[in-house]
Amino acid sequence: TKSSFFLPKSPTAAAYVLGRLSNKELTEAPRSEFVYVALLKRKGLERKYRVEALEGLAKARNTDPLTELIGGLRGLDQKGEDSEPVLRDLAVILLQTKPADLAAKRSDLEKLATEAQLPLTRQMAYAAVITADGSADRTWPQVASDSAKLSDVLLAIPLLRDTNLRAALYPKVQPLLPKAEPAEVHRASIAAIAAVPGHDAETFNTLAALVQSGTEREAAVASLQKLPRKSWPREQAAMLI
Repeated sequence: TKSSFFLPKSPTAAAYVLGRLSNKELTEAPRSEFVYVALLKRKGLERKYRVEALEGLAKARNTDPLTELIGGLRGLDQKGEDSEPVLRDLAVILLQTKPADLAAKRSDLEKLATEAQLPLTRQMAYAAVITADGSADRTWPQVASDSAKLSDVLLAIPLLRDTNLRAALYPKVQPLLPKAEPAEVHRASIAAIAAVPGHDAETFNTLAALVQSGTEREAAVASLQKLPRKSWPREQAAMLI
């Protein structure tokens, strides 16, 4: 019960005690720095508890919620793929942050984008950097010659909340679709293009050609299915099906 709730002073011991609580018990626990850390990183919690945790940690540590969010992402990244469900929750919070606030933390975000272990962490960090900059013009030249980084940037495009930002990336992504090298960049460009609005008919035709030629067919089919069905040219769609 709340009246008898006790946490050890050791972070390791506190984490052990909190780890034995159910999600319901954790959300009802008296708030402390250790509880906020657990709320931030526990799977299956509503987003409001993540936001509360970030605000609570910022107050306890005399920082700000975005600093705590970036630190939390870094810690989750180090725990491996098991953390991805929580990372996806936190990605929404990160990318809802005002561009001006992201710009103030650009160096930290760029470091996370280039040093994180998990592709998802790198991609959400790149999406935050592009959001902060208001375009990909600063980032793109830095990654264009590095296939791994370019793939991460391409796969960050669907994470961008700003439709105009995504639309502006069409001239950069489209030339990669016919036959980019290496294969990982080609697959990433195929995945990214479905999230770039304003060219659905052209994108459909390009992806359809890939399907028909057998080039990265699985990736092309997956990307086609993300395009609005109303944008599919009727005759070409019938032939493709």
